[in-house]
Amino acid sequence: MAPLRKGLQSSKAEEAELETKQGDLLTSPYEFNLVKKLAEFDETILRAKTQLAPHLISRYLFELSAMTNIYYAHVKVLTAEEKIKNARILLLHKTRETLKK
Repeated sequence: MAPLRKGLQSSKAEEAELETKQGDLLTSPYEFNLVKKLAEFDETILRAKTQLAPHLISRYLFELSAMTNIYYAHVKVLTAEEKIKNARILLLHKTRETLKK
């Protein structure tokens, strides 16, 4: 797990480069589902605010955590080709950032 943590501590410039150059390397259905769930964050927060329903945020975070666990169980991150590995690490980093919000 230590190499993954080290990989997650990339600089903002490295993240931007990975995002633009390697985003198309994420091709598995697990990656697609995780990216799709991450894209729902802002909408979930807005819905929770307008409906006065904070439980929607809890449910979202629980679902995101579960999807991340499934993703990590089925997709090889650290043993993938370097470019794919970096794109996958960035995806996990973005997931971690979302869970921290």
